[in-house]
Amino acid sequence: MIRYYCSGFEDTNAFGHGLVDMFKAELENTKSIVYIPGELEELDKSKEKYIPLFTNYFKNVGIEFDKINLITPDLSSEDAKNMIKTADFVMLMGGDPFKQKELCDNLGILEELKKYNGILLGFSAGAMLMSKYIIITPCSEEYPDFHIEKGLNLDGISIYPHNNTSSEIYPDTLVAGEETYQKEDLI
Repeated sequence: MIRYYCSGFEDTNAFGHGLVDMFKAELENTKSIVYIPGELEELDKSKEKYIPLFTNYFKNVGIEFDKINLITPDLSSEDAKNMIKTADFVMLMGGDPFKQKELCDNLGILEELKKYNGILLGFSAGAMLMSKYIIITPCSEEYPDFHIEKGLNLDGISIYPHNNTSSEIYPDTLVAGEETYQKEDLI
């Protein structure tokens, strides 16, 4: 499995900083891509805005997938698992990592993601779900408190991609289970 952890993307250049070159070097087939949303309340927005946007980003750099799939709550567990098993590329989209994890858990695909053998890209919430621990820092009205929960633990690291917490709220050191996080490290 090849994994990419990303905090987000620029609207004009989603695959900047050499990402596209890495995709092209690693991507052997382009038969299927699977998107896993992080915002279940905004599935229509994923379908109408983000998936076409990413499809164009891929197309503009010479990568076109034959089949584009979206994991949704109404799929059967078997269909969702088969989508992942047969995908060449899986993208865990941004949004709420806890809702994304809940969707995957409800469909029984968390283990499928752990053993997935293609390219896996996590943007924001997706990167946090791939982490050892999903760590939310108090950074907005939506996330006013710390919230730590186990992630997929694909590489034994934990990432919080949006560290915009004020220094008055965020401690210099955070202990979560057997891990210690230093604010200055940003991981």
